[in-house]
This record gives sequence, C-alpha cells and structure tokens, in this order.
Amino acid sequence: METYSTLFSIDELLDALSSSNASAFGTDDMHYQMLKHLPSEVLNTLLAILNDIWLTGNFPSSWRQSYVVPIPKPGKDTSNPTNYRHIALTSCIWKVMERMANNRLVWYLERNKIIIPTQSGFRKGRSTTDQLVRLESFVRDAFIQKQYATAIFFDLVKAHDTTWKFGILKDLHDTGLRGRLPLFVAGFLSDRMFQVRVAGGYSKLCEQETGVPEGSILSVTLFCLKINSIIKAVCPGVDYCLYVDDFLICYRSKHIHIIERHLQ
Repeated sequence: METYSTLFSIDELLDALSSSNASAFGTDDMHYQMLKHLPSEVLNTLLAILNDIWLTGNFPSSWRQSYVVPIPKPGKDTSNPTNYRHIALTSCIWKVMERMANNRLVWYLERNKIIIPTQSGFRKGRSTTDQLVRLESFVRDAFIQKQYATAIFFDLVKAHDTTWKFGILKDLHDTGLRGRLPLFVAGFLSDRMFQVRVAGGYSKLCEQETGVPEGSILSVTLFCLKINSIIKAVCPGVDYCLYVDDFLICYRSKHIHIIERHLQ
C-alpha cells in the first residue's frame, strides 16, 4: 500500500490542529479552540472516527455544506451583487481532516515534481517575491541586450468557481495517484451544498455544480494541479509564471513584430 493511503497517525492529527488558525465555525458549531483543548483520550477517539471515514468514504452530510457570507468590497456600490467577496464557512473538524489529506497530496506532488517550478502559489519556500524577482531579472536582461521586453498579465475571472471537477480527478489519475487519496478527493468534490447567510437569514440550500469549494485548504492544491496544464498553450521560448490563477507570459526581442507573433 502506498504511504499516502495508510491510516492517519495521531502525529498527523496534532500537526493539523496546531497548523489551524482561529476561524469561524461551520454548520456543526464546532470550532478550533474546542478541538485544540480535547484530552488525549478524546483525540484518539476523533482520530479513529476520521480513519473510519478515510476507509469507507462516508462523509457526514454537514461536511458537504457551507455557509457563504458576502463581504462588501471597500468603496464599491453595495447594491451590486458583484461587488462582494464571499467567504465560505465549513466544519472545523472537516477542515482538520482535509488538512491531513492535503499534506499528503502536497508531499506527493512535490516529491514527484508534478507542479511546474514557475508556480509559486501557496507552496513552501515560494512567494510573490519569487515572481517579482523573476520578472525584474527578465527586464534587466532585456535592457542589457538592448531588447524590447513585453509582458501580458492574465486575470482569470471566476477561475475557482468554474474549474472542471472531472478534469481534476483525471489529472490526479494521470499523476499516478491510486488508492484512498484520490477517492477522498472525489468524495470531497461531490454533492457540495451551500447557503448564503445575510443579516442572520439564510438562502435556500443550493448545489455547487462546478468549481472547487471556496475557502477550502484542499481546493488551492487541486486548483494549482488543474491550472498546471495552461503552460501547454504557451509557445516555446516564451517565459511564463503562475501564482495560483494569476498568469504572466513575457517575451523579449530587438524586433516588436517578433514579440507580437510569439505572444499572440
């Protein structure tokens, strides 16, 4: 059996709890402070429950539901629904298990060098500074060689909300992942429901048909894996870099028409 398919250990559970920041609780009214102060006997019981879910894939229905709270963007017209950021509140117990599974998935992807080196989003030892230095070096080299340097920044609208779920599962399979981890991800993506909470009131329960769950720990890793393939559309010789869904391509030459042809 692959290491990433074995049962979770108490050390993994404690590490996931210690890595969790204080946040609002989800539909089950359990929050991190309660979980972090559980006695060892209860923690072992919780671990046994999580391992049973890991083995069977039977998620509690409340773990598939989230409250979505719209937060108005500063200085924007609040009568326009597009001028809100939405925050999804989910079960803290679920997020602890999700973090344990995500740690294993990240370990697998990094160990096998599956995520492209130019992706710096939410990866250990990488940040936006890496991309800024990369772009600055590109521009400086162009100046030294007396070339034009052109960069195009892409802002992918609603990228997380429209990600193809089956495509994520296919990408996981293509990486060689087998066993419980991809099955866990498949269960994580299926039958997702949400309610919008405004001023103490709730909307009807709605199904999230596409995309990865908002505010999820695992969602970022799955999205980074899915957007990995965007580089297949880039011509050879064109530089590129990613920070989650922020995408940049750039090219330098002494002739503008050559830059235009390559970037187009």
